[in-house]
Amino acid sequence: MQLFHYHYWTPFVEETEQAYRSLGFEVKGRFTKDGSFHPPLTWDDFRDKQPTFRIIEMRKGQINITFGYSKKVLFDHIGFLVSNEEYDQLLAQAKELNWPVQEGERRTFLSTPLRLRLELQRRTDVIETGNDALHAMTIAAADLSQTPKVDQLLSPLNQPIHWQRGERLSLLDVVMTDIDKMDTIDPNGVHIMKQT
Repeated sequence: MQLFHYHYWTPFVEETEQAYRSLGFEVKGRFTKDGSFHPPLTWDDFRDKQPTFRIIEMRKGQINITFGYSKKVLFDHIGFLVSNEEYDQLLAQAKELNWPVQEGERRTFLSTPLRLRLELQRRTDVIETGNDALHAMTIAAADLSQTPKVDQLLSPLNQPIHWQRGERLSLLDVVMTDIDKMDTIDPNGVHIMKQT
């Protein structure tokens, strides 16, 4: 099981794309409800159309980050690459915990009591090659009483997820390997640090 992904909604779509590009991420796709604006198109090619992006996908090595437009910053989910065996085990555990499961052809979501969704991904074409990877992250939640159940479910994970009490669910920081900048904050307040 490998932590590879996070997703949030943001009013700072262009700024978020620029921030991750400065860290060496590449845009893999830009999708709206009515179409797409994939590279090699740049913002100068479509800014005047004022598209509302449903998803922008960016990748660097084994890290996949997605975000879409919202009136305020909302942290949505984290994703894990899993084997077929891990997938079956995680689904069985989630069902024992009575967590809602949304199975799909491309990915499956487990809904935790923290309001944090966990994406289970078996397809490896969602990442690139390279050593860039998520090493750890810190997530804030209003109620930490359910975090031991999430930790138990994710016990095979080598990348630690740390919890901190906060007013609402939010991604506080991520630690990445092989990023160029040592210490930066993205436009949504996510503190990005390099593994030391």
